[in-house]
Amino acid sequence: MSCLSLKDFGIIHGSKRDQGSLVFDIIEEFRAPFADRFIFAMIGRGFKPESGDNGMLKNSSKYKLIHGFMKKWTKPLKWRSKIVKPSQIVSIQAAAFRNMIESKGKYHPYKMRW
Repeated sequence: MSCLSLKDFGIIHGSKRDQGSLVFDIIEEFRAPFADRFIFAMIGRGFKPESGDNGMLKNSSKYKLIHGFMKKWTKPLKWRSKIVKPSQIVSIQAAAFRNMIESKGKYHPYKMRW
């Protein structure tokens, strides 16, 4: 008999196999303010993703997207009266989610000013 852990379930994303559904749930609140916002900003500045004959993004487009996103993802910002990197916010939110599940605290979703 195996032991069930938090990594074995999801709230938004579900899976019959252990695919880390909870990880996808936790990162979901960061998708729109960081990933989607970044992509729309790139396109708004004239970025045109190039694809190859196979329909996949060309390496040059992948590089621009990865490089630009990582620059944004590692840039400190003000959050809850602190200066932190987005990756630190994810860790803090994951710990808060765990505490909520264990009835040790409340969970407040990440909100970003647009």
